[in-house]
Amino acid sequence: MSHLYYRLTKTEDPEERLEDAVLYKAMHDTFGKGLTMVDMDEPAPMDGLFLGRGKNRELWQKNILGQPGMKYWEDPAFQNAITRSFVVTDLSGAEEEIKRLHAEGKDAFLKSTKQKHFVGRVDQGETIHEALDGMVYSFMDIENCLMVQEAVEMSYERRFLVMNGKVVTQSPVAWHLTPMSRSWIQEETGFSVEDVHFMTPQSRQPMISPDGTARMTAFAQEIADASDNPHLCIDIAIIGDDPSKDPMELIEFNPMQPGAVGLYGCDPKRVAEAVWDAMEP
Repeated sequence: MSHLYYRLTKTEDPEERLEDAVLYKAMHDTFGKGLTMVDMDEPAPMDGLFLGRGKNRELWQKNILGQPGMKYWEDPAFQNAITRSFVVTDLSGAEEEIKRLHAEGKDAFLKSTKQKHFVGRVDQGETIHEALDGMVYSFMDIENCLMVQEAVEMSYERRFLVMNGKVVTQSPVAWHLTPMSRSWIQEETGFSVEDVHFMTPQSRQPMISPDGTARMTAFAQEIADASDNPHLCIDIAIIGDDPSKDPMELIEFNPMQPGAVGLYGCDPKRVAEAVWDAMEP
């Protein structure tokens, strides 16, 4: 593609706004005049590679890196990596699966197959209708609209950005982190973001574990190698409290569309370089 476009967001969220600006700067440093900024109010151009956040009803699937609507639960890479039971079904099927899990003494995790639509738990003694409340009408008479998984307690969640089939950058999932945190963490701990872990997204107490990072990165790369999708945003966590030895669990993965996924402490320069590698000569 001969043109490269980046749409800057107008979100009021301070972390997302900073992530977006820093990634745009990295793109500009990499591509210079080859990059054109698109305002949030402008339509998505169709004559080149489009990066950044999309809008509902925009039909630009053919000129973005991360294809929308990915059914990751159908990807053998997901099916082979996840250890929890899961089914994708309709509302009545989800109700039956939740009853099965409850009968085994397990809680259920419920998620819409529509991205950023609904996630929640259905604990023992609770029904799917109680968990969904008024949203139940969003799932009636729709096939494969819900994913039901065994609910497990996870910690030390980590995000891996895969481009061109390789893990290019990563970060702990902690809501206070942005790419600007990379230098702060190095200064405060003596370690890079890559070797820092946070027990929960709300936590601000870092744990240093290079060994945990190494094994989680290897796991993420195994998933990337097994997937047919070259650009992925993979989220992995630990079942336990030690990233260096406790079991790892794949949470989910989604399309890696630069500018449309949370970076946390990921390196925007590495993302920009990977976009360069992904573009046609």
